[in-house]
Amino acid sequence: MDFLADGDTDTNIWVAASDGDMSAVQTFMSAGISVNSQDEHGYSPLHAAVSYGHVELIQFLLSQGADIHIVDEEGDCPLLICEDPEVLELLLSHGAQLTARNAAGEGIVEKVVEDENDTMIDYLVSKGVCTVDDVKELKARYNPEEFSLQELMMRAQGEEEEGGDSDDDGGAGGAGGGSGDAIEMGLGEQ
Repeated sequence: MDFLADGDTDTNIWVAASDGDMSAVQTFMSAGISVNSQDEHGYSPLHAAVSYGHVELIQFLLSQGADIHIVDEEGDCPLLICEDPEVLELLLSHGAQLTARNAAGEGIVEKVVEDENDTMIDYLVSKGVCTVDDVKELKARYNPEEFSLQELMMRAQGEEEEGGDSDDDGGAGGAGGGSGDAIEMGLGEQ
């Protein structure tokens, strides 16, 4: 493992990078630890710095030869764990690819929607990387309970707008009530 020589197993290059501790990262590297060292899960110092948005440390690691495409055990490269637009732009400027996918086939859009990172979602939509409909479809996939609640609320609004006609058995299971519209609105074009 890539720990300090003094036996301090609570401090390693990945913790130092997560903490944004440039001095400790430099100490590890001066002691011979590779900028691309990976822990037992494939996590690298660059993964750690990107995950916590440490821009200065990311720049340093990249200047020291950090592999922008290095992947962890789930196939996530640093771009796929990025949580900040500034960090995303930095990674892209150093050769990261927006088309990157992990072992599960997820790209940056899927990852930020799954993490409910509205800042990144808004940024990716504003840059044309995805559409609002793409995001709605993914939110329905990653948060089906939330989507179901939204769908029910939309159905209730549709029934209120139709006058709340109660001739049938309450609308459960019927084709009316605007449920098709709610599903289409929630999922976007397919």
